[in-house]
Amino acid sequence: MEKIDTDDTSPVENQYISDCPPSLQKAIDEADINTLRDGIDYEFNAEDLSQDFPGRTNDGLFFDEETFDHLNTDAMGDADDDSDSDLSPFEKLRKKMTDITPDGLGGVWKKMVVQGTGPVVPLENRVQVHYNCYLEYNDEPMDSTRHRNETKKFILGRGDVIEGMELAVSTMRQGELAKFLIAPEFAFGEIGCGQRIPPKSEVLMEIELISFSSKPSAEDFIEAIKKVRQEKEEGNRLFKRKEFRKAESKYLKAQHFLDSIRLRDEEDEIEMKRLLLKLCLNIALTSNKLGRGRRTIAQSRRALDIEPNNVKALYRLSKGYHQIKEFRSAEFYLNKASKLAPNDYHINQEKQGLAQAKREFQMLEQERCSKMMKGMNINDKKPIVKSTPDSIVDVAAPEFQKSVSEELQKFLEQSEVEEMPTFQLNQMSAGETKFVETKAKELGLEARFIEKMGESCLRIGKKKAAD
Repeated sequence: MEKIDTDDTSPVENQYISDCPPSLQKAIDEADINTLRDGIDYEFNAEDLSQDFPGRTNDGLFFDEETFDHLNTDAMGDADDDSDSDLSPFEKLRKKMTDITPDGLGGVWKKMVVQGTGPVVPLENRVQVHYNCYLEYNDEPMDSTRHRNETKKFILGRGDVIEGMELAVSTMRQGELAKFLIAPEFAFGEIGCGQRIPPKSEVLMEIELISFSSKPSAEDFIEAIKKVRQEKEEGNRLFKRKEFRKAESKYLKAQHFLDSIRLRDEEDEIEMKRLLLKLCLNIALTSNKLGRGRRTIAQSRRALDIEPNNVKALYRLSKGYHQIKEFRSAEFYLNKASKLAPNDYHINQEKQGLAQAKREFQMLEQERCSKMMKGMNINDKKPIVKSTPDSIVDVAAPEFQKSVSEELQKFLEQSEVEEMPTFQLNQMSAGETKFVETKAKELGLEARFIEKMGESCLRIGKKKAAD
C-alpha cells in the first residue's frame, strides 16, 4: 500500500496483451521463437474479432473518421514523390501554388481545390467560413472550425483575423474551397502565438467560403456596440484617475469605431446616436481640460447636431470659445444654456468667470496698445500732404516698424494666445495701418478690419488650423 506504482507497461498495453484473441494466442503458442522473430502470417475475419472482443470497437486502434478527414498530407510531404527530395513539404507545395499578394513579392500562395460561384467577396462584407490550419510536418490541424463544429464569422477588411487569412478570403467566391500557404509576416509573425505556434511559423490553411453578405446582422451590430462601450468605459476609468490625455484617446478611438458601424435600420441609428452623443460630450470635456479649445468646439457642435438643445453641449461649446478668447461667441452659447437651465451652478459660475476673463483681456489689450504706441506721438495731427504726382507716400516711422515687428513676432511665438489686442485705426496713420496689415500677413498671421464698440479696428490673429 505504501509503494508507488512503477509498472513499465501502460494500462493500454496490458489491456491489449490480456485481450489477445484465443485463436491468435493459440497460433503464437504453437510457433517456436525463431518463427515469431521472422514473422508469421495469420488470417482471421471480422466475425472472429467480434467474438473475441465482445463490446469492443476499433475506436482506440485507428483514427476516428472525423480526424481522418482532416489529416493533411501536404503538411507532411508526399512519400511517393522523389523529386525535389531536398525541399520541405511546404516548399514543394509552394511550387504548385499561385502568389496572391498585391505586390507579387510573395507571402500568401493559393491552390484551388473546389471552384466557387458568383462574384469575389467584397470588402466590408460579413463572411462565414470553415477552415483547418496546419503547421509544417503536422498532419493534424492545430486549429479547426470543423473540429469545433462552428463556422468562423467576421467582417472582411476589419482586421479581425490574421492578415494572410484576410487576403486569402478576399480572393474567394461562395462555395469555394482552396488551400493557402501563409508566410510568418502574414500569419503570427516573429513571436508566434503561445506554445501552440512557434516563432516565425509558416502555416497552411484550407478555407471554405460558406457565404457572405453585405447586410450587417444583429450579431454584428451588438458586437460592434460592445467594443465601443468597452473603449468608452476604459476612457471613463482613466478620466476618474485624471489621466485626461489617455482618456481622450480612448474616447476618440471609440468614436472612430462607432463612425464605421454599418446600420441595419432606424433602431440601430437611434442607439448609435445615443452613444455618439455621450462620446462627443466626453471628448469635449477632456479636450477642454487639456486646453484644446478648437477640439472642444468641434465635439460640442457635433453633439448639438444630434441634440440641438443639449445643455451640456451648449455649456462646453461656450467653454471652448472662452479658451480661444472669442468672448462674444462664448457669451452667446452660455446664455442659451442658461435659458434652458437657469439655476445650474456650473453655468452661473462660468458666467462670472467669463465676465472676469473678458475684463482682464480688454485691460491687457489696452496695456499692450499703450506700450506699443509709447513715445511715438501718434496722437499728433499728421501734416497734410498735397496730392500731387510727386507727393511723398505716407510711411510708418522706423521706430514704429521696429516696435510692431517685435510685438508681432512675440505674439507668433505664444502658442497659448490666439489673438493680439486690436489696433484702433483712429490712433494710427494710414501708413502705420498699412504696415501692421502687411507685416502680419508676411508672418502668416490673419489681419481683419472690424468694428468694435463703434470704433474701426484692425484685429491680428493666428490662422485657424483643422483640429
